[in-house]
Amino acid sequence: MHSLTYATLFVCGVHTTVDFDWWVRPLLDFDVTVIVAGKCAISTSNYPNVVARRVRRPLDTDRARDRAKFALWTLSYDRVVYYDMSILVRPPDCPCLSQCTAPLCAVRDPESGDPTTDFMVIRPSMNAYVDLATTVSGPESVAVRDVIQWYFGKDWTALPAECNPRFV
Repeated sequence: MHSLTYATLFVCGVHTTVDFDWWVRPLLDFDVTVIVAGKCAISTSNYPNVVARRVRRPLDTDRARDRAKFALWTLSYDRVVYYDMSILVRPPDCPCLSQCTAPLCAVRDPESGDPTTDFMVIRPSMNAYVDLATTVSGPESVAVRDVIQWYFGKDWTALPAECNPRFV
């Protein structure tokens, strides 16, 4: 098992190869995993450090594509540092990673107090993946962030706001 990967979700028809290049470029010195949701081609040939993993389930709605984020929990790494494709990536400071001892670490949303899901540090687990994927087999109206917040409950670590580039 590898130690750490930086990861994002690439949604076909929403993101472009320009988005992909913009997101990957700051991480040339790190392992990167891109979860590809939908039917499209992205090339990683210019990026030997990048692995693309395609989600193999129907992705016919926006919510289903969002749920592809759960594939992060299947990755073979000790830790996954996840950024939404819309966030300009910068490797997190060591204190952000060293403070993360729980299965999920994220910055607390300033309004709800729940973990944000646009930047997360997770400990992958097939058990968590199965539980998350099973939880969302119900109504399409259940947001991914709500499922993650419900699943982890109080078993997550709040990171300082400066760990999430959106708040800096």
